[in-house]
Amino acid sequence: MKIIQSLWSKPSLITGGWSEKTFYYMSWALSCLKLKEFYNSVELFTDKKGKEFLIDRLQLPYDKVNIVLDDLNEFNSRLWALGKIYTYSIQHEPFIHVDGDVYIWKKFHDRIEKAQLAAQHKEENYEHNLHSAHKLINGGFNFKEELDPINDVEITEVNAGIIGGNNIDFFQRYTKEVFDFIVNNKKQIERLKDKDSGHINTIFEQYFFYKLSLKYNIKIEYLFTQKIDSTFSELVSFASIPHMKSYIHTVGYHKKNYAIGERVAHRLWYEYPDYYNRILKLIENK
Repeated sequence: MKIIQSLWSKPSLITGGWSEKTFYYMSWALSCLKLKEFYNSVELFTDKKGKEFLIDRLQLPYDKVNIVLDDLNEFNSRLWALGKIYTYSIQHEPFIHVDGDVYIWKKFHDRIEKAQLAAQHKEENYEHNLHSAHKLINGGFNFKEELDPINDVEITEVNAGIIGGNNIDFFQRYTKEVFDFIVNNKKQIERLKDKDSGHINTIFEQYFFYKLSLKYNIKIEYLFTQKIDSTFSELVSFASIPHMKSYIHTVGYHKKNYAIGERVAHRLWYEYPDYYNRILKLIENK
């Protein structure tokens, strides 16, 4: 199975949502290096600035670098998940996309690698997802009937910490629906406030994925089959790795927690001291 990662620098090059840029750099390093421990093929999809950041400066050992995401620079930077969507759309073989804030201590299970569709876990009736749907509905966003959340009593999404599968045809259909939605709602997107950008990104990436899997009757295999609390606290249990847990995802607001950043830094220092010191030197030299 090919493992891929993506970085569209336009919306995310400064801190990527982390409390400190040092932690952002160290997160990318730890994520890539842990994937390389278990997979022979790890590819990066990025733009020119992303390549300068991850390859030229951090010197991360990706097997292949694809400089393709400058194609998105005409799009609004609020659409920070769009780099991932575009990356999914240009895949021609089975893949698993892994976010740059995900770290693993063993390979993904065979049922994930062999799945038609795979994702991290199912987000069933999370309050913040329902809030996101209402935010877009009240903001006048236009949805195709089969993707319209207006009649959903509960909102179910997948979490895209990892996402992928063997059904490439599905990804072509899914990503086309996302781009159609963005083009058809250009004015509504321009009216969004920066603080509300998360709402549209989770809807078009995670909600659309789930809804279209139902439409086409394709089963999603989840990395976590048990219910994950909407606080995601189980996903940042650094004290339990590597013996009790083998997967960390510093999802969402956890990146704002300075203590979480320190734990990422400590793991990088412990497992890859050369990269840890390289990043500190880069920060020191600005």
